[in-house]
Amino acid sequence: MADHMRRLSVVEVLALAGLAWAGDLVGHWLAYVLAAPNVTARDALLLATGHQVYWHAAIATAAVFGAAALVAFAWQGFARGMRHPSVKRSWDGRWLALAGRLAPLQAAIYVVQETLERLLSHAPLSTLFVGQVLLLGIALQLIIGCALALVIAGLGRAAEEIGVAVGGARPPTRPAPRSLPGSAHHSPPPRIGEFRPRLTRGPPALG
Repeated sequence: MADHMRRLSVVEVLALAGLAWAGDLVGHWLAYVLAAPNVTARDALLLATGHQVYWHAAIATAAVFGAAALVAFAWQGFARGMRHPSVKRSWDGRWLALAGRLAPLQAAIYVVQETLERLLSHAPLSTLFVGQVLLLGIALQLIIGCALALVIAGLGRAAEEIGVAVGGARPPTRPAPRSLPGSAHHSPPPRIGEFRPRLTRGPPALG
């Protein structure tokens, strides 16, 4: 579990934030559908609380960020499998760690989003409790966050298995031989049979 609860990298934080934004909009839409089943009443509530100003742009950005987040998590799993093909990781631990981060993040985004919508559109904050849209939305965000964590954990696991298969198929690289300290200044000992008699000149003969 310690490996899953490590500090996230910048790419992982951005991917998690993009996925949380996409999940937030799904839960946001479902909350209003359940809180105001009547289409006319729901459209009036959305218009009065400032949703029509940014909703289409929010959907477009959520689609882009969500897709980019899925690609990032898949690539991360593939690279992890390539680097460490022999390391086995807990799939349950990975899912729990992601759910513990994603679900509360989505719920927080939803609460801040709903509050800002009403403040910017000068709508009363009491509209947060029309049809229990606030409490219903928080519950949906927690559920969707856990579901998305399950999806990206499974996606990362599948990508990691592919990385393990690719990484395990590569021939292992042998490390370069390392010489002992000080051995560079010494010549190797001669082999047997390489000893030869050393010829020396005698003294010059006298007269």
